[in-house]
Amino acid sequence: MMRKMLLIGILTFGAAFPASAQDSSDRFSGFALYSGTEAVGTFSEGSATKTVGGFAGASWSHGRLYTAVEAQAAIGLGFAEDLGSAFEPHRTASLSALAGVHASPNLILYGRIGAAYAHLRARRAGTIDHEHATGLRLGVGADYRITPNYRLRSELGRNYLGGVDAERLEQTEIRFALVRRF
Repeated sequence: MMRKMLLIGILTFGAAFPASAQDSSDRFSGFALYSGTEAVGTFSEGSATKTVGGFAGASWSHGRLYTAVEAQAAIGLGFAEDLGSAFEPHRTASLSALAGVHASPNLILYGRIGAAYAHLRARRAGTIDHEHATGLRLGVGADYRITPNYRLRSELGRNYLGGVDAERLEQTEIRFALVRRF
């Protein structure tokens, strides 16, 4: 899975960088604050759950280059099923750096790297076990501008968390969000 995400990221940025050499008068340059709401599907061994959350960040663009710092928090929408020993996210938080390109005046393609925290839970023998885990968050995504101040975002991500039953937990995330730029 990691190789696939790396390949997708390389292809995404490889396809977008030739566009950065083109001159365009509608390029955005400067600093912006933004926030958003998101729906997330998280998949790991034997578990598929949904969370909802929000995020806030600060971005800077110069020509076609895009960078941002973003904080995110989300809460789970209950147990999917009785999952045995599988852990699922109950509350999550992250702090990430994003880097990418303006592939067109309306489209930003980016990669993400950051620190992740998760409060996880599992149902076992009629009880609920809780664990706390920290680790690495990676992702690739796209923001599409629908108005001057609103964007739609989709992202494919991967979390590598430690501290869960002394083993590493890997989670794949699919995120959809509405972003408001100030």
